[in-house]
Amino acid sequence: MNGRALIILLVLVILPFTDGHARMYKWVDDDGNVQYTERPPPDRDAKELKVEKPPVSDEDAKLELERLNDKADTARKDREFGKDFSAEGKDREARLKKNCETSRENLRVLQQNARVQETDKDGKATFLTPEQHKAKVEQTKAQVEDNCG
Repeated sequence: MNGRALIILLVLVILPFTDGHARMYKWVDDDGNVQYTERPPPDRDAKELKVEKPPVSDEDAKLELERLNDKADTARKDREFGKDFSAEGKDREARLKKNCETSRENLRVLQQNARVQETDKDGKATFLTPEQHKAKVEQTKAQVEDNCG
């Protein structure tokens, strides 16, 4: 038997044994204000009032239980989504921070060294021309701006 069916069964079994009314108490506080509560105050007299509850049909009980289960499922999904979203945000922040540090270090190296060697996709190392070096510095500055905001 699944959990939902068990809850419905318990509601249907327990429901007939409820007394059909709620207890309410009327009392006066120290300032003379009339108070209505579900429990009598421990330090003064209170008059018990009987409040009749409307009868609840089995169908209404089932519908309410389904509504509450749906609400609980939605809340659980929202919590899980929030955890996932939070974790993604933290991962993204860590990547941005690392990229920022790497970009700044690359820019520092480019600005301190006029002759910079670069390796192409075939593994061949060549020195950048002054024009290539200037373009690489500008490209790296843009990366610093993107990653460090």
